[in-house]
Amino acid sequence: CYLCSKDRGKVRWRCVLWGLGIQYVFAMLILKTQPGEDLFEFIGDQTTIFLNYASKRWHIRVWAGRNEWSLRGRRPDDHRFGYSIWSFSILIPTVVFFSAFVSILFHLGVLQVIIMGISKLMFYTMQTSVVESLNAAGNIFVGMTEAPLMIRPFLPNMTKSEIHAVM
Repeated sequence: CYLCSKDRGKVRWRCVLWGLGIQYVFAMLILKTQPGEDLFEFIGDQTTIFLNYASKRWHIRVWAGRNEWSLRGRRPDDHRFGYSIWSFSILIPTVVFFSAFVSILFHLGVLQVIIMGISKLMFYTMQTSVVESLNAAGNIFVGMTEAPLMIRPFLPNMTKSEIHAVM
């Protein structure tokens, strides 16, 4: 950040050091301790189970009644057949399922509470602006294209540095 900064004297080192420190703590927790490894393995297993619900439902809806060797006229010896199977059986159902789940959480107000908690933590520890923190926390759940929509009302008053951090 120092090398790319227009005004190197204004680099906030607290933010940089907290960010690097948090990454280091998580890395040591996951890689060097058995409880940390077990915790993240458990989270990964639960996430896999959760996302497997997407492929089962999609399989029933999309593949029922279709010839197992045909997908839009492609045959198994066609090199594009494998990609089509992958995209229709793994990628699309996962994206649709997770997007629907996040939309339900957003509608119920659960996601706003989680995002606000993470953004407050970032605001107090890293001393980033509220808008930067809200956008970064939103990126975790709703993605880089939807997160800036949460901060849209604040855009006219944002500094160039904040806009750069958002983009």
